[in-house]
Amino acid sequence: MNQGKITTEQTESNVMRYFQVNDQCNGCLACVQNCPANALRAEDSDANRVLSHNMARCARCGNCWRICPQEAIEFQFMLENGWDAVKSLELVYCSVCGVPIYTMDYKRTLSEKLGTSGEPTCSKHRDEVTRAAKAHFLKGRSPDMRGGAI
Repeated sequence: MNQGKITTEQTESNVMRYFQVNDQCNGCLACVQNCPANALRAEDSDANRVLSHNMARCARCGNCWRICPQEAIEFQFMLENGWDAVKSLELVYCSVCGVPIYTMDYKRTLSEKLGTSGEPTCSKHRDEVTRAAKAHFLKGRSPDMRGGAI
């Protein structure tokens, strides 16, 4: 058992890919001592010093990165201004023009809350469909039944 030692297997399973410490780290603790949010800590066990980072506490100020004399701290995705995909959802498209309007999960939520399950339409075509439905419903009715002037 690697008591106190972080193995490669453990770090690869972490979600914190944006905060990494490379092999240049020598455990000098400059980062720990200069973190204004106390998001870094060092724990010494029998044979190892374990540096830990808590992203919930992290102020994302980059102080640890700037202060590290070994340039061992890497904010790969933060510095590259990249995006990590966190969820992929199936899209629902307008049945008239094919433009994406919302996700399948959102459609299910709407159906459950509103009790509707009609054809999905974008705002442009929803208005057209509503006007066509009203015209069809009111077809053959007298003007006073349509809400118009007599």
